[in-house]
Amino acid sequence: MTTKVKFFLFFSILLLLLLSIVAIFAPWIASHDPNAINLNLQYVSPNSLHWFGTDNNGSDIFSKVVWGARLSLGISISVVVISATVGLLLGSIAGVIGGKTDYIIMRTTDIVYAFPNFLFALSLIAFLGPSFKNLLFALCFSSWASYARLVRLEILSIKEKDFINNAKALGANSIRILFFHIWPSLINPVLVYMTCSIAGVSIAEAGLNFLGLGVSLDTPSWGSLLNQGRSSLSLAPHISLFPGLAILILVLAFNLLGEGLREYLDPKQKHSI
Repeated sequence: MTTKVKFFLFFSILLLLLLSIVAIFAPWIASHDPNAINLNLQYVSPNSLHWFGTDNNGSDIFSKVVWGARLSLGISISVVVISATVGLLLGSIAGVIGGKTDYIIMRTTDIVYAFPNFLFALSLIAFLGPSFKNLLFALCFSSWASYARLVRLEILSIKEKDFINNAKALGANSIRILFFHIWPSLINPVLVYMTCSIAGVSIAEAGLNFLGLGVSLDTPSWGSLLNQGRSSLSLAPHISLFPGLAILILVLAFNLLGEGLREYLDPKQKHSI
């Protein structure tokens, strides 16, 4: 592993550790109630009392950004874990069993995969209505297909390996081969894909909240803050600046982590960063 890769891994892990600490300890880190309204403090610039300034309601932006970290990290990680689990199960069934089962699963996967993830999630949210549960469901439903395709392709490749044929020759059944030979070989590519996917899910979550189709308005989120500051960019640019920087840091951290893991786990991809 090169020095550059070590630096990227260390830097990304450090950023994610800081974001995780902020998300976990948000009630203690936030200096104010994020939903408190004080019209006497509208559009206050960053100062010692309000580090990131205030918005059009006089609410503290620093507290909203801190609480928004909990929402963004929680939804992004949950969506990726759920989508990867569903994709792993369906992709494994399609790759191992094959035949009509493989055809039905993959054609369903192709239908879901044909739609851009964000537009598919947007359509589902518009139909179901904005809420935390619907946001989580829409993002999961639009994301599992890519994992299923990846898992199936990897399994079809792994099934041709000599160690799989040796296991079959020794009498191992399909379930044992799947659990003890195929799935361990899938850890690296699935883990790297999951890490890189979190960045895209974070952007999608912020985009849906920006459009007002995510969580309720009383739940602080980076996307809704961006939308809130959109109409007052010339008067109070800090309203959009700080949540935008938070999204940038989160996406950058996961992208660097994904690239570093790919370099570390796949020796064939050396010097790809």
